[in-house]
Amino acid sequence: MKNNKIFILSFLLLAVFFACNPSNDSQQYKNLKLWYETPAQNWNEAFPLGNGRLAAMTYGDPKKEHFQINEESLWAGCQTNPFADNFSEKLKEIQKLVLDGDYAKAHDFGVENLTARPTSFRSYEPLADLFIEFDDQNQVSNYKRELDMSTGICRVSYTSGGNKISHESFISAIDDVLCIKISSSVTNKLNCSVGLQRFKDANVLALPGGRINMDGQIVDIEAPDAYDDNAGGSGPGGKHMRFSSRLKTKISEGKIIENDSNLQIEGAKEVILLFTAATDYNLALMNFDSSINPGEKAEQILEKAGQKTWKQLKDAHTKEH
Repeated sequence: MKNNKIFILSFLLLAVFFACNPSNDSQQYKNLKLWYETPAQNWNEAFPLGNGRLAAMTYGDPKKEHFQINEESLWAGCQTNPFADNFSEKLKEIQKLVLDGDYAKAHDFGVENLTARPTSFRSYEPLADLFIEFDDQNQVSNYKRELDMSTGICRVSYTSGGNKISHESFISAIDDVLCIKISSSVTNKLNCSVGLQRFKDANVLALPGGRINMDGQIVDIEAPDAYDDNAGGSGPGGKHMRFSSRLKTKISEGKIIENDSNLQIEGAKEVILLFTAATDYNLALMNFDSSINPGEKAEQILEKAGQKTWKQLKDAHTKEH
């Protein structure tokens, strides 16, 4: 009992010490940064950004910046019933066999009577890849990329042809958008193309006003028409979850030209991109919901965020982070 009291007293004294010690306050975390002098060469080297719903891996390539984007609810497949008929009664039979010590018979009975197709479910899917490709970043020097752990902000800086370029990006939990700003020290020097890509099941369209819309629906194909590594199958095929993403571009100086699925930016000094996405998943139903329009959801999020200045977006994000 005496030892317990000594331990508790010591613990309390340590807690008071660390709570009052000025070297232990939030100031010490301001220098917690990951930084590199080269762009990421693969996914493992990229910096993660996220707000719990949207996530991105950013590579920091000065010639072709890449954001690999996910949305938390985007899954292939659909709801299925994994239980065999009269499951409860058959489970009782297995329990009896196990209690009687007849394990081999219990196993065989279970395989025969307690399994139903599909024996597995389909996979989580990535949402999209956002690429920003620069026309004239040939000679790059003084390169640095960093992830500030105290603010959740990624920064990339370098010099190209006497022009100092900086990238800044974060995903805001307050405004629910991926925010990207690219700045140039020299007027009319930013020339780049912005595009969204997805490996399947989506249409991408560039629209006036510096916008890109991506709308799609996951189409699942059953074996043997498609590969399935689950012997009991991964569920029925068909058109399943719908999804949408919206991107909005703001520039200072220069112009934006829509080119099919890409935006071409010419002669800008600063480029700001806001991106968000949504699906028709309904958490209350734990299923997708045809009454939900994911394009409208994404549009509403983007319009609200688009009314804020970069400083307002960044300040709100940093404070929440």
